Amino acid sequence: MLIPGSPEKSDVALAKQITALEAELKSRPTDLEVLLRLGKLFHQQGTFQKSIPLFERIIVLRPRHLEAHILLGMDRFHAGRVREAIDSLQRAVELDSLNAEANFYLGLCFLSLDREDEATKVAGTGHGGRTLPPDKSLFTVVFGHVKPAGNAGGELVSNASGSRRVLRFAEQS
Repeated sequence: MLIPGSPEKSDVALAKQITALEAELKSRPTDLEVLLRLGKLFHQQGTFQKSIPLFERIIVLRPRHLEAHILLGMDRFHAGRVREAIDSLQRAVELDSLNAEANFYLGLCFLSLDREDEATKVAGTGHGGRTLPPDKSLFTVVFGHVKPAGNAGGELVSNASGSRRVLRFAEQS
């Protein structure tokens, strides 16, 4: 018996949506909306081996599709393809330097590769050296809070996974 709101019910609904969109995609293989909706469902499901090719297809059809670049980067990151994720996310940041999600995941990729200097730069600035206001950076959510460091900028502090990490960034003029 399915209880309203139970995971089983939502899994069934998700499977039905996926089946319908896959059928629709067969008749309209270049429809960006169908590709994006199906990719997002696989993304939501954590089925990255299915979402990644869909986002890649969107980018071939529309190279400046910001959301596809971000989702592709996120899913590549979660699939363990961090270096490829960086390429996608850097392109997203080129398209919108103040996009919080793109900057967050780009910084996360750099941190996962122990490239803390680059992560620090992403935490404090957007593409082209523009300052990111603290509320525009998702690092402020993940890293707890921004501590002012005088007029010199600030630092982001994380206690994630039991290890303390501090990213410092300077005020940009």
